[in-house]
Amino acid sequence: MPIFGKISGGMDQNRCGRARLDPADDFPWRKSGSIAPYAAMTIYPAIDLKGGRCVRLTQGRADHETVYAEIPADVAAQYQAAGSKWVHVIDLDGAFAGEPQNGAAVQAIVALGLKVQLGGGLRTVAAVERALGMGVC
Repeated sequence: MPIFGKISGGMDQNRCGRARLDPADDFPWRKSGSIAPYAAMTIYPAIDLKGGRCVRLTQGRADHETVYAEIPADVAAQYQAAGSKWVHVIDLDGAFAGEPQNGAAVQAIVALGLKVQLGGGLRTVAAVERALGMGVC
């Protein structure tokens, strides 16, 4: 039996075309009382950068942003203080422009000692090499 249950009878699929799990076949960790023997997961807190600040875009539109913090490294430090070893950083300006735009903010986050996943505008070997040179993992 697969770890997350068996697929219920025949062609039974949800509206997205995905097979449904049989509700009678419970998740194994619910039976054992612990998820530890079955799965491990790392949660990566995320920071979206636009104009050197932490933002969230509404429906992915660059002209509809909410600013959450002026100094991204301060947000990253809060994640670090909460126990995170990693942070996922997206350079939204870079994603729209095709070339990274928020290098100083990324460098300040890397300087904290966090491991950084970086996306946004990394479309050339040179851009990737610059990011790796800053200490991005």
